[in-house]
Amino acid sequence: MRKLNNKKSASQIITSVFLIMISILSITVIYFSIKNMIASPNLSPKDSCLLMQLKTPLKIDSACYNISTEEIEVTLKRSLDNNIPINSLDFAFNLPSSDKKFSCSDKCSNCKIIASGESKTYFFTSSEKPSNVKILVSNCLFAEKEVSECQ
Repeated sequence: MRKLNNKKSASQIITSVFLIMISILSITVIYFSIKNMIASPNLSPKDSCLLMQLKTPLKIDSACYNISTEEIEVTLKRSLDNNIPINSLDFAFNLPSSDKKFSCSDKCSNCKIIASGESKTYFFTSSEKPSNVKILVSNCLFAEKEVSECQ
């Protein structure tokens, strides 16, 4: 009878050790999975939209519509802050007939993203004068300005 109890005790100890090892392994796998998801740039951007807006890396110096050339002229100024990467810009115009959106990126040969500390004027052809222009970076609104008539 005594041998039977020893086998049960040994079996219970092995089962307990096995469950502890499985628990530690499970916790480790879950920890590294969550750590990788948080560190992933697609799921957790370095700077949130609100934080980027507070840093104001882009500013619209002027926005006007030239009646004679039928062009919208938007002058942007970029701050010296290099911590916010800008790979593409979207210009959204509120026109009387509809809204128009133009994209500018490093992939485009006609349009270059301004470097830190620079100022640049962008030209867009339009038969109508827009009421305002919005600058978006990764669907985050950076700046908005009313469009006036060029002098």
